[in-house]
Amino acid sequence: MKQVLTHLGYLFIWGDVWILIMGIHALFVSPEITALSYLEIYFSLLYQVFMWVSSWSEFLKWWVLLLLGFPAALLFITRFILSSLVGVWILKFANQMAAKS
Repeated sequence: MKQVLTHLGYLFIWGDVWILIMGIHALFVSPEITALSYLEIYFSLLYQVFMWVSSWSEFLKWWVLLLLGFPAALLFITRFILSSLVGVWILKFANQMAAKS
C-alpha cells in the first residue's frame, strides 16, 4: 500500500507540469485572458467538451462558466499548487504508514 500511495503522490506532484507550462504560456499570451477564451483558442476539443457538459443543465452551465471565467493563468497555477500540495500530503501519509509498520 505504501508503494501505491508513493507513486500516486509523485503522480500528483509531477503530473501537472503541463498545467504549469500552460499557466506560464497564458501569462505570456495575455495576463487577463479568461480560461474560457484560452481553451477556445488553444484547446478547442476541450472547449467543446466543457460546452457540451454545460448544456446538460442550467446549474452546470452556471458552474462551468463561473470556473472558466477566471483568468487562465490564475486558474492553471492555482490548480498546479493545489495538486502538488495533495501529492506532498499523500507522500507524507505514505511515509508515516511505513514508519508505523
